[in-house]
Amino acid sequence: MKMMNHGRAAGPDGITIEALIALGDWGISQITDLLNIIYDNGEIPEEMCKSVFIMLPKKEGATECSLHRPISLMSDLTKLLLRINTTNYAKILNSIDIDGKDLSVVRNLYWDQAAATRIDDKISEYIPIKRGVRQGCVLSPDFFNIYSEMILRNIYDLKGIRIDGVNINNLHYADDTVLLAKSVSELQAILNVVTDARMETGLDLNAKKTECMTTSKNADPLTCNLTSKGEKNKQVSSFKYWGYTISSNGKCLPEVKRRIAIAEEAFFRMRPIIKSNTISLDLKVRLTKTYVWSILIMYGCERWTLDKETIRRIEAAEMWFLRRILKISWAERTSNEEVLRRAGIKKEAVHIVRKRQLSFVGHIYIYRKDDLERLALTGRVQGKRDRVTFLQSLNQGKRDSGRQRVTFLHSLNQGVTQGTRSKTEFLRLADDREECRLMTADVCNRPGN
Repeated sequence: MKMMNHGRAAGPDGITIEALIALGDWGISQITDLLNIIYDNGEIPEEMCKSVFIMLPKKEGATECSLHRPISLMSDLTKLLLRINTTNYAKILNSIDIDGKDLSVVRNLYWDQAAATRIDDKISEYIPIKRGVRQGCVLSPDFFNIYSEMILRNIYDLKGIRIDGVNINNLHYADDTVLLAKSVSELQAILNVVTDARMETGLDLNAKKTECMTTSKNADPLTCNLTSKGEKNKQVSSFKYWGYTISSNGKCLPEVKRRIAIAEEAFFRMRPIIKSNTISLDLKVRLTKTYVWSILIMYGCERWTLDKETIRRIEAAEMWFLRRILKISWAERTSNEEVLRRAGIKKEAVHIVRKRQLSFVGHIYIYRKDDLERLALTGRVQGKRDRVTFLQSLNQGKRDSGRQRVTFLHSLNQGVTQGTRSKTEFLRLADDREECRLMTADVCNRPGN
């Protein structure tokens, strides 16, 4: 309790955090006894089920109700979480194995909750809330995950894509869900089941935010005509999934370009520091690595496939930052080696990416032997580019679509072992904690990329 932040608004009871902290150990003992009584009896006091909403504008000058976000003195609610119907949720909780006391507390907390709205100094009457979960409650993420998991169980047996014979038709994290299939018809079938299941449970699918994308090496991807709730879904060439851009051609270069652009914007915001003559060169470089490189290469770089073009882009961005710090114009035609000598450092960006990738692979191999991450990393995806198809194309006198792309494991193996070990040997070393640490240290100590 002593670690809780001070200065926070009090709830409807008017008791502040500072007052609870002032009670000391005696107060903690009394609160613990009260909570134990509530847990044993399963009855929550009426005052603890009430909350008061205040309306915060999402942007300046908002006059419409939809442009305001309701924030409770206990917790805030989002549009998505508000859609969860407590009656349907009761059925789901009864169908899974939950302790009776826990279920009783949850029932009383959510089924008896009420809220009023406060505008200025006026408070409306309390009304019962039959939808939504408390976003500030530690149980809310688990409740929502259970709710969405029960919906996605309806598509468990539908065809998706296969990796080493394992059928995968969806990827979901919190409220972001990706549906996977080999054809448009199979994907439409999955989407129909998900849409119907969500409507039955009161969690409607937002058709305007539902997008479709086809993945192909071809420059012109296939047309994907998907519909949900009678509306045609927009087809895109890329989309963001938890801050990472996934492209239709399967390459990571668009994400690298986007990261470089965002890093350059952050660097320009540091212009007063970079131009200052009172700040040392060493401090400028350290600040750039702290505030700019965290954007450029620290987030999501574990998924990058470092082919020649990607490495060139990363190194070019690294040198671009150093030239701006040293105030070296492009017209001076100064070599990269000279720039590094003046800065007193060596190229590090690609080393950092490979170090993080190696740690990521080692973590998967050591701690996640049966998880989806390892299956996606080492499994074989069924597709057209295999030995039989390649020989058939030669026999028919047709030109193949080009050489195989550089894979993630191949690029990492080449960068770490310099091609001295096969992929099988590399993965065996990654499965050994000490060997993985030695390889990581070797990458960090190399003089160049």
